[in-house]
Amino acid sequence: MKKRDVTLTDYLDSLDSEARPVFEELRQIALRRMESPKETMDYGFPAFRGNGVFGFSARKNYVSLYFHHQRNREVVEKHKDQLGKHEFSGETLRFPDAAAIPIPVIAEMVAELFG
Repeated sequence: MKKRDVTLTDYLDSLDSEARPVFEELRQIALRRMESPKETMDYGFPAFRGNGVFGFSARKNYVSLYFHHQRNREVVEKHKDQLGKHEFSGETLRFPDAAAIPIPVIAEMVAELFG
């Protein structure tokens, strides 16, 4: 299968048993909290386009959440104490693994940015 032919479902199916439920929950957050989201695969990872772009990916040593919105720095700064162990650079939040993602905080951030 060519990389560009991978669907969001294919991507989720490829995740390990620890990451998949977290990424399924992130998908549901995007669908419920974003205004008119459109599911896509951008650069090989799931993304949701609406009032900006929210995406996520699993890497070998970390997981990333992408917030493409003009207010992303402001919202990350507002919630930084609730995010736990993370790195933030540009439009990307990185966590050591899927279990480290604070789902309720991310849901609130998605709603603030894209709702």
